[in-house]
Amino acid sequence: LGSVAASRWFDRARGRAIWFGALQAASALLVLALLFLPASFWRRLGPGPAPALVLMLLPAALSGALFPLASRLALANASLAAATVGRLTALNTLGGIAGSLAIGFFVLPGLGIAAAARIVTGVGLASGLAAWLLLAEGGPRRRLALAATGLAAVAAWATLPGLLGARLPADYLGAREQLVAYREGWSADLAVL
Repeated sequence: LGSVAASRWFDRARGRAIWFGALQAASALLVLALLFLPASFWRRLGPGPAPALVLMLLPAALSGALFPLASRLALANASLAAATVGRLTALNTLGGIAGSLAIGFFVLPGLGIAAAARIVTGVGLASGLAAWLLLAEGGPRRRLALAATGLAAVAAWATLPGLLGARLPADYLGAREQLVAYREGWSADLAVL
């Protein structure tokens, strides 16, 4: 959905770097907020995958819009479209592989789910802010407005987990029993109920 919308709309849009940064930052903040929603919120939605699919539809659509928009940002010369999009696709694939390996084999087992969620969304937010500050056109007033918006986004990222109150993964363990203790480890997670 996001790719279809982006491919139709961003050909005519101005300020693509600002849009890219805004979509990237919004996606990161939205995912962080959804991950740190209280367990009681998720339980009220009922069992099964439908609630998660509905709630993750918007962040997935935002994420889907990013690659076509990045392609249009990188494309300076139409005659080089194939090579430019090919390089961008290769970088995107390498980044996906490296990120999956780093998070799956080092960050998750070493730091846990909550830290991994903060790191992944922090990287997403940082890339959005970098697009704003490095690629956006405009004078000092626009740059100041973008910097202020970026500071607000960083403040939201830093405070959202505490404001929403979920303790990952503790609040999701033992819905019907009392959680005594849990530990996230390198090869397994363990909960005592």
